[in-house]
Amino acid sequence: KKRKERRPRGSKGRPPQAKIKPAKIKDECKEKEKEKYKIPPPNSTTFPLYFDGSFSRDPFRFFNGLFALMHIFRAGKDPVRQAIMQYVGLHINRTVDCNGRTLTILRAICRRVREVNYSLTEAFLKAIFNSPHVRWVPMPNRKRYLNPISLLLRRANELPRAINLAQIVINYCVRMSKKEEDPHFTLPVLNSLHELLKLKERPPDLVTNILRDLAYCPVQERAFIIDHAIIAHPPSFRWLFGTPKKQPIYAYLDPVFKLDRSMLYREHDPLNENFTRDLFVASFDMLWSSPELEQEQSERTPLERITDNGPIPSPSWIRVLYYFHLCKIMPRPNRRIEFYDLPLEALDNPAIAALIEYKWNTIGYKYWLVRFCWQFVFYIMVFVAVLLQVYDPTQGYSLKGVFIAIIVMGAIFMVLELRQFFSNPRRYVTSPYNVVDLLAFGVPLAGSIIQIVNIDTDNNQGHKATLSFSVLFVFLHILFELRVNQNVCHFVAIIVRIVGKIQVFFLIFAAGVIAFSIAILHLIRGCPVGVCDTAGIKFSDDIYRAIATTYFFMGGIWDPVEDQLENGPNSFLLMIILYFFFTTILLLNVLIALMNVAFTDGDVSWKLIWRESRLRCIEGAETVSYNIPNYREAHHDIFPKTIYYFDTRKEQREYREKYSDGHEGDSSDTRGGSSNSGDTGSSQLDQPNTLFKRGNSSSSATRQSKMTKLKAIKQSHEELKQEMKREIQRSHNQIMVLQDQLADMREMLNKVLMQTDPTQQQ
Repeated sequence: KKRKERRPRGSKGRPPQAKIKPAKIKDECKEKEKEKYKIPPPNSTTFPLYFDGSFSRDPFRFFNGLFALMHIFRAGKDPVRQAIMQYVGLHINRTVDCNGRTLTILRAICRRVREVNYSLTEAFLKAIFNSPHVRWVPMPNRKRYLNPISLLLRRANELPRAINLAQIVINYCVRMSKKEEDPHFTLPVLNSLHELLKLKERPPDLVTNILRDLAYCPVQERAFIIDHAIIAHPPSFRWLFGTPKKQPIYAYLDPVFKLDRSMLYREHDPLNENFTRDLFVASFDMLWSSPELEQEQSERTPLERITDNGPIPSPSWIRVLYYFHLCKIMPRPNRRIEFYDLPLEALDNPAIAALIEYKWNTIGYKYWLVRFCWQFVFYIMVFVAVLLQVYDPTQGYSLKGVFIAIIVMGAIFMVLELRQFFSNPRRYVTSPYNVVDLLAFGVPLAGSIIQIVNIDTDNNQGHKATLSFSVLFVFLHILFELRVNQNVCHFVAIIVRIVGKIQVFFLIFAAGVIAFSIAILHLIRGCPVGVCDTAGIKFSDDIYRAIATTYFFMGGIWDPVEDQLENGPNSFLLMIILYFFFTTILLLNVLIALMNVAFTDGDVSWKLIWRESRLRCIEGAETVSYNIPNYREAHHDIFPKTIYYFDTRKEQREYREKYSDGHEGDSSDTRGGSSNSGDTGSSQLDQPNTLFKRGNSSSSATRQSKMTKLKAIKQSHEELKQEMKREIQRSHNQIMVLQDQLADMREMLNKVLMQTDPTQQQ
C-alpha cells in the first residue's frame, strides 16, 4: 500500500512516462552509436573497437582486475567462464599508452608468468584462444615487446615450461591463418623464429614442426593474384643482347611468383582458369631476420621512397661489382641480416623450397656466377702452371708471375674462408665442403711458394709433390662448387654421404693394415739373436713402404713376398690366409654394405643438400644487396616480402602423411576452429564454486541458465559436426590412398596374367 501511494500509476497499472519525440530518440541513438564506434585520432595506437573507458582511464587497475578474473575463471562454472571470455574478447585487441609503455592484455598476462601461477595462466590462455567469443588479431608492427610469443620465449630462459604457453599461441596463429586464409596471423610466429632457434632448452623438433605447419598457408583472391603474377623465371643461357623468353603461368610446371603491385588492372587470361592447383603464400621471414634493419625498413620502405622521389635509377654493373668485392673484403659488412641455422630436414618444406627457388632465380645465381668466375681463373692458373712444367720446362722462370698470382688469389680466398669461419664457427666446422675449400686454396698456395723457392735457388730437383696433389683438390673443389646444379648435386651428395658414413670403417681398416704390416715385417725380417741374412728379401724394412706394400696385396701385387709364398714357412702362409680373410672377405664386404646404405641415404636426401647449397649462395647475395647503395630501391620488384607457389592435392597429402606419425599440425589444445569456452582448461578446473554463494534463484535466473545450457548444447553439436567432418575427410583421404594401391595391384595382376599360361589364368 505504501508503495502504491509513493508511485502513482497510470490508467493501465503502469507508471506514467513522459512522451519523447521520435526525432529526439533517433538523435540520441545516433550519438550513442558514434560514441560506441568512435575512431581514435591518427597518432593514437588504440584500435577502433568498442570502448567503455575502463581500459584507458586506469589501465593498472584494469589489469589487476583482469588477474583477479583469472582466479574467478578457474573456480567458476561454464556461465561464469563464458561471461569472462566475452569481457576479455572486448579488450583483447586494444592497446593503451601509459607512461611511455604500450599495454595490452596478452602482454600483461605473458609478463606475469611465474612458477606459482603457471597452471592458472596455461588454462586461461587455452580458454582465450579456444573461445568463440575471442578473436585476437596480431598487430601489424614488428615490435618484439608486443609479441606474446617473444615474451613467453624470454620467460622460457628462467621457466622452461613457458615454451608450452608459446606453443598455444603459435597453434592459434597457424590455425587462424589457414581458417581465414590470411597470412597476417603468422606474423608473431615468424618474428619470433630467431628467438626460438636461440633457445637452448627446447624440444628438438619444435622449429621443424612449426615450419611444417606454415607449409601450406592459403590465400584469398586466387584469380586476381594469378592474373597479376610476376614469375621468377629460371636462369637460362641466351646470346648477347638476347632477351629471356617469358612464358605464361600455365606453361610452367611449378611456377614461383610475386604479386605485381604496380599495375592496378591487368587483362584476364582465360587460360589461367585451367590452372587448378591450389595457391599458397610463403614469407621470407621463414629464412632470415634483419633486426638491425627493422627500424629503417619500417620507417621508409623502398616503394614509399620511390613514390615520393620518383623512380630511382639502377646502379651500373661496374658499381655493383665494386660494392660486391668491397663487401666481401670488409671484415664485417655495414648492414647484414641474420640467417636462421635451420636443420637439413626443414628444407623439405615446400614453402622453404619455393622461397629458395625464387631467390635463386632472381639474385642467387648471379652471386654464384661472379664468385665462380674468380675461382675459375684460379683453377686455370693452377692447371696452366702444372702443365707447362710438364710439357715446356724451359718456361719455368717465366712461370714465377703465375705462381705469384696463385699465391695472391689463394691468400684472398683463405681470408674469405677465415671470415666465414668467424661468422658461424659451428656450421663451418661441421660442413665437409669447407674442408675441401681449405685444401683447394691452401695446397696450391703452399705449392706455389715452394716452386718460387725452387726457381730462385735454381733447384731442378726441388719438392713438387705439393703442387701435384693440388690438382686433385682443385678438381674436387670444382665438382663441389657445381653442386648448385641439380644433376651434379645428386652424385656429389652420394659421395659425401658415403665418405661420412664410413669414417669409422677407415680407422678400423687402417689399424688392421698397419697391424698386418708389422706382423709380416717381423715374420720375414725378425731375428731372435744377432743379425739375420736378408739379402734376398724384397719386402722393405721401411715401415711406410711396408704398410704400402701390405695395402697393395689387396690389388694382387704379391711380388715382394713371392719367394716366401713358394719357399717360406707355414707360419707365413697362415699369416697371408688371415690377412686375406680379414681384408678381402670381411672388411671389403662390410665396406660394400655400408656404401649401399650410404647410397640409399644420399639418394633420398640429395635434394635437401642441393637446396642447402643454393641457400648458402642466397645468404651471400642477400647480404651484398643491402650494402650496395640504392640497389634494393631500384630493383624493389625482386625483393618482395612474400611470394606465391602452387602444389597439387596429391603432393599436399603425401607431405602430410610423410610427417603425420611424428607430428600433427595442431595440438589437442588448439584443434578445430572454435570450441566451447566452458570446456577449456583441464579437469582440475572443474571444482565447486567457492567464490559465490548462491541462494534461491529467481525465475529469470533459471530461464537464463536454461538458455545458457541450450547454447552450450548447440555449440557442442556444432563441434561434433566439425569433428565428424574432419573424420570423414580423413577417411576419404585413406580411401583415396587405398584406391591408388588397389589400382597398382590390379595392374600388377594383369601383368602376371599376361605372362602365365592361358589355361592357368582362371
